[in-house]
Amino acid sequence: MKKLLLSLTMLFTFSLLTAQVPLNNGSFENWNGSASTQQPNGWTTALVGNIITEVFGVQVPIPVNTYFGSRVSDAHNGSYALQLQPANVGIPGTEYNINFPGVAQLGVAEGFNIPLQAILDIVSMFTDSTGVNPGDIDPTVLTSLAQVFAPGDSCSKTPQSLNFWMKFAPMENDEVQVIAYSRSNGQPVSYAEASIDQPANEYTYVSIPFDTPGQPCDSISIIIMAGNFGTADLNTVLLVDDVTITQAGVGVADRNATQFHTYPNPATDYVRVAPEVAEPYRCQVYDLQGRLLRVVESDGGQATVDVSDLARGIYTLTIDQNGMTSNHKVVVR
Repeated sequence: MKKLLLSLTMLFTFSLLTAQVPLNNGSFENWNGSASTQQPNGWTTALVGNIITEVFGVQVPIPVNTYFGSRVSDAHNGSYALQLQPANVGIPGTEYNINFPGVAQLGVAEGFNIPLQAILDIVSMFTDSTGVNPGDIDPTVLTSLAQVFAPGDSCSKTPQSLNFWMKFAPMENDEVQVIAYSRSNGQPVSYAEASIDQPANEYTYVSIPFDTPGQPCDSISIIIMAGNFGTADLNTVLLVDDVTITQAGVGVADRNATQFHTYPNPATDYVRVAPEVAEPYRCQVYDLQGRLLRVVESDGGQATVDVSDLARGIYTLTIDQNGMTSNHKVVVR
């Protein structure tokens, strides 16, 4: 995941009361295209373009039309959700093909024309266990990689978190991998990232904090992947619905938001959560890499979050109640 984050980067004590804001077609209710080429409006869930190879000294384009996403009626809310599955991408019948994770991106990507060698170099960036050295990457490879990324959507201030509901049926060691990043004048300014390897048979809420929320920006990109590069199992299935971002503000909704008291902090064995309003809420604990470590549900009373087996460090406790989110920094020692 860190190697992926590094490649994307080359391309391009707090407690906050917040409100969740829907993204463009984040509920995946609106679709376009035929049954075999359908895409959710405002999103890209396909690789469509040409891989350029040389045959007897002549540059020959090989068309690629791979669709990872489909519309399904098994939705968290509304009529539809997005289903993602890995697929084989490359030149059939040759060694030049790879199992790609199912990919969904916010925004509409244009077609690409990428040399075959650049594809091989890109794959090695994500699968080489030795990691990625920025100085060793050919700039033309990065230029080729940039062709497959969607532009995202407009955003004036980096959100507090990226949120969505998911079902996940992984095969082998497949994971859900998520990267969101805000940009200013083309340069990334803040990230939210997570890897999730736990199955989810029922719709499960995921909230991933940004590392530097509130930063001024002009756009936001979101990439959601089902499966691992090179080793993805084509039978892995991810359902995604109701994608939102959590924004801080001082509007009426924020002033009326429920507040929570968390203690002790620093903590050793547990963190108590006490709401001011006795209505159901959900607690989630994330580490600094954006990995979801704990989920605790409460019917409205005081909740206890066990942190006894967590390593010493700083964690984010995200509490959701009535569509409002409160983020708290927790120190475990």
